[in-house]
Amino acid sequence: NGFGDLGPGQALSLSLRRCTALTFLDLSYNRIKENTAHVLAPALEHTTNLQTLILDGNPIGRTGARALFRAFSVARTVNPNEAATRVLRMDKCSVSSVETRSFDPINPAGDYQLDMSDPYDQTVLRHLISLAVAGTGAFS
Repeated sequence: NGFGDLGPGQALSLSLRRCTALTFLDLSYNRIKENTAHVLAPALEHTTNLQTLILDGNPIGRTGARALFRAFSVARTVNPNEAATRVLRMDKCSVSSVETRSFDPINPAGDYQLDMSDPYDQTVLRHLISLAVAGTGAFS
């Protein structure tokens, strides 16, 4: 099994956005790469019931790990008045950058050629637009 390629990763991302009952998900050793982690991260922001996500043994890379941590931490719980204990486990994950074209939302400067048929490039564009709308980025 493996969600390392962007196609299966995008399918999982779309499914996570619609799945409201899921509370536990183990994606250990599925070859989830850095770019796929970026594609999955936005879906995690919408997982209101997911309490435990296990990603052990995946080569998610530095920026992929950062994106997943951020997304899982900002996801809203079902009851906003209730503090949820969430678990994101990444044991034995490679967090050194492994993708040659990994986007870093902390340092997004640079030139981009984006292919809108590519799920990763779509995610990069969403990040760039969010930065511009928030006033923390600019297009030239």
